[in-house]
Amino acid sequence: MRQSIEFYDRLEEAYLPQHDRDQLTLHELIAALDFHLRFGAMCAAAVLRERDPDNVALGRTMGFGGLLAYLGKAARLMGNLAQGSRVAGQVVCLIAALKAALAPGIASNEFGTIEQLRNHIYHGNPVPSGTGGTELRTWVANAAAAASAAIRSFLDRSKVVVTAAEGGLDRVELRWLASRLDLWPFICADSSGNWCLFSSFARRLPTYACPGQRETRRQANGERLIVDLHRSMLPRAADSKFVDFIEDLRTDLEGFRDLDHQPHHDENDGVINMVWMRATGVGTEQRSDCFRIGANEERQWRDDGTGAWVPYTELLRTLANWPVVARSIRQYLQECEDELIAGERAHLGWNRGQGVQIEPRVRLGEMHGNRQAPTTSFAQLVTDIDDRLQVRGPETRIYFVTGEAGIGKTRALVSAALRRAQDVEAEEATRSPGTGSPLFLYVRSAGQAASKLQTVVSATVARTRSLTETAVRALCRNGLMALFIDGFDELLGGVGYDDALGSMRPWIEAMSGRGVILVSARSSYYLNQYQSSLRRNLQNQNLAVQHRVAEMLRWSPEQVGDFFDKHGIVRDSVEKLSEDDRRLLSLPFFARVYVESAAMTEAGESQLADLIVEQYLTREAGKLLAPGDQGKALLSEAELRSTFQNLAEMMAAGGERAMSDEELAFAASMAISTGDLESRRGLEKRLPVLCGITVSEGGKRFEFQHELFYDIFLADFMVKELSERRFAAVKGKMIKSQWRIATASRIVRLATTQARALLDQVCGGPTDLPAAQQEIFRVNLGTLWTELARRTGSLSGTVAEAEFVVLDLTEITTVDVLFENCRFQCLKLPPKSSWSLGLIGCEIDELWVTGTGIRLTDVSLFEEVRISQLLHQGTLLEKPGDIAAELRGLGAPLPAVEQTAEITEFEEAVGYFLGKIRTRADSLFVYEHKFRSANENSGWTRQYSDSLWYDFIRALRDSGAAELVQHSAKGSSLLRVRFLLPVDRLIERDDDEIIQRFWCEVAYRG
Repeated sequence: MRQSIEFYDRLEEAYLPQHDRDQLTLHELIAALDFHLRFGAMCAAAVLRERDPDNVALGRTMGFGGLLAYLGKAARLMGNLAQGSRVAGQVVCLIAALKAALAPGIASNEFGTIEQLRNHIYHGNPVPSGTGGTELRTWVANAAAAASAAIRSFLDRSKVVVTAAEGGLDRVELRWLASRLDLWPFICADSSGNWCLFSSFARRLPTYACPGQRETRRQANGERLIVDLHRSMLPRAADSKFVDFIEDLRTDLEGFRDLDHQPHHDENDGVINMVWMRATGVGTEQRSDCFRIGANEERQWRDDGTGAWVPYTELLRTLANWPVVARSIRQYLQECEDELIAGERAHLGWNRGQGVQIEPRVRLGEMHGNRQAPTTSFAQLVTDIDDRLQVRGPETRIYFVTGEAGIGKTRALVSAALRRAQDVEAEEATRSPGTGSPLFLYVRSAGQAASKLQTVVSATVARTRSLTETAVRALCRNGLMALFIDGFDELLGGVGYDDALGSMRPWIEAMSGRGVILVSARSSYYLNQYQSSLRRNLQNQNLAVQHRVAEMLRWSPEQVGDFFDKHGIVRDSVEKLSEDDRRLLSLPFFARVYVESAAMTEAGESQLADLIVEQYLTREAGKLLAPGDQGKALLSEAELRSTFQNLAEMMAAGGERAMSDEELAFAASMAISTGDLESRRGLEKRLPVLCGITVSEGGKRFEFQHELFYDIFLADFMVKELSERRFAAVKGKMIKSQWRIATASRIVRLATTQARALLDQVCGGPTDLPAAQQEIFRVNLGTLWTELARRTGSLSGTVAEAEFVVLDLTEITTVDVLFENCRFQCLKLPPKSSWSLGLIGCEIDELWVTGTGIRLTDVSLFEEVRISQLLHQGTLLEKPGDIAAELRGLGAPLPAVEQTAEITEFEEAVGYFLGKIRTRADSLFVYEHKFRSANENSGWTRQYSDSLWYDFIRALRDSGAAELVQHSAKGSSLLRVRFLLPVDRLIERDDDEIIQRFWCEVAYRG
């Protein structure tokens, strides 16, 4: 082995030749100092790479200032290492000596530091002459000599070991008696033994500086060297963001340009000049706009009028004509609100309280475990949306607003969007560049079943007369607008449930991992069909999405009282109502029914639901009169009720909420005794005057004025079937569509005995149905059992193959039940003893054990039960081992510990991680370094040690169960975990080759 100094002298000679050092110019001396700093930085990088190859963070094109900054950062990082590593201590001393060499040395000159002098010279400025110039040269020459001496002292008594590597550059290692330092890939050796010093890695191949008579720079193409060097580099953040900006510019301008002319751009010194043709109402306008990435990576546009650099979104506001857009959307939303009021007046006979607003409450949380989320106001949901719109990726956030029919979802969305449009319109005159609130574009899905989302958005913006659907995408993508879709399940029309997320695919893809889409839907739809769709299709998703759930809550007693006060209704008047009606008052719709029906009978014998139906039937029957003076009713109220019941059943069977005029006529014909509309002369012509008839591209369609009418009439149809003991027919209809709480509650109230008989008869359910229909049946079974228990205060017998949203047993008097193969999104156990409950083969997302001092000794069976979360006395447990220990401590009859003793901690962690991914169904992002989770609210990934999560991601990747896809939104360090097969199959461990390989990886790493 040869002395290191020999190799170093050969390299330094290229900068500080021995024979004429006194003749070197100031420029040459500064170049030598640059070399000294680079050598020290490469040695520091080598020490850091030995500690962690992914945390070296070397700059790709470091100049004099960048090298100084890196040396300072490296010294801080190596401070702790120096105590346990001899070579780290040596490098720390080297850095200190190099910094000392560059210390200010001439108090009288105008340059405080050599770095300032270097910047002055390298920007083409003159060098002082005479004595001043000599003093400066002496100052820099002394600094170079001191830096050279520091490096020689560092290399003293070290020897060099060179190991062959591919690509023409070999590995160099320094060895002292008690320490060693591998300089690869920062300092290498060429075929002649000359050291080559890393210079830059700005393009495809890295560049090295090396001594030579002609070529002093060479590119390295060794695969191993490039991979190792790439791991040590800072990501190409600036480069990739610049390229991404250009691509996004082209995409955004699609919403505003003339389609016959492609935009063209050139780049100069970090400024993009885009030449394009803007489409206007009267033709085209040629534009030339300049863009750049400013401080803090802000995208900027040079304002045509002022010449100032302003946030890029100001261009989009200008192109869209923001004040006009705000005014148009405000006018459109006022029309929507007026239509709601007019519809209530015409269809429901309501005339009071149009201007009374009660702030809704929501429970805002994640897709899974939402019932533990805190309660907040709807205004806070709007604030959460505003905050999210300020974030650029990596995921498009989808908010789901759920809640019972009658909870006020439509009114809340319209009101929020209208208030925002009014605010934006008002603030525009005083707004400064880069500030201002985003707009909310409200899109109504009613009457547009099976339409594409693009079609519905286009129809909406056509009403504003100021935007296109493509322009809306650009505004949404850049945080200027959020899309509110009201009644998303109506948009699907029963045909898109198998890929509910995919129905929004074009819009989500267009968002490029940014923006906000808010969707309102029925609770049963969201909690079941949407989640199931996600679980079934997780491996097929190539989308970057994250979900938040805003569950709209019933009014509190205080809110109901406030509503009554604003209408002059005495609060105590509700005492005359039945318990069921008092419960209904917490639904805004029925609180409004009560207020509008203040003249109801003193006895209060009519149920609120029955009252609104009777009023509806009376009003509609009055429209169906025979022509002529006699005006005889063409349909009695009973026949009209039967017609609506038939329509509701047909809607349920078809998965739609709108029927054609032919289907309306068919429903009416089934309601009359003759079965022939011709026997009622003029009836068929008069049917289109019913409320709910709308005209669309598909012709005339009938819809109920409110979803609750659908729920009520569907329940009445089922009650009629049950009263005639046609259980098989009802069972067949239970697979068609999911019943909401209002439907199940009314069935149980009007036919309690028959409902229990039905449940006893269908226990277990059909097994020969497609998966989607089985799921619908299981959910309907669970909803009926839930409402039966609530009404009777008792739950007994065997409940099998049912799926529950929330089964709350805390208020149930008698519990003596066995659950077999059931699934619970939330199960709340009774707080008292003297109950009996068994669980066999059940899945429980959230198990709530309430009350103090409770024991689970009354749980008679606990076999093959999978629990994701346990909430006990305010403590949330998620790890399987913690949940099992807590349950045993409470006396639950869990299987013996010995049966699961062979499961390693890693295998337990893998099962937990897969379960979480399955239920959350969000896109999964990790950083390249240690695969740390990059998702928000990712605390679940740290329930176990970081090393177990790292090994889990490696097992997914190495087995082929998932691939790690580079994601550009956050630079090269961000990866999206894309599953290549369903997560359910990984959990179930079927005999697929990839799945077996995955679990073998788990066993090996465990």
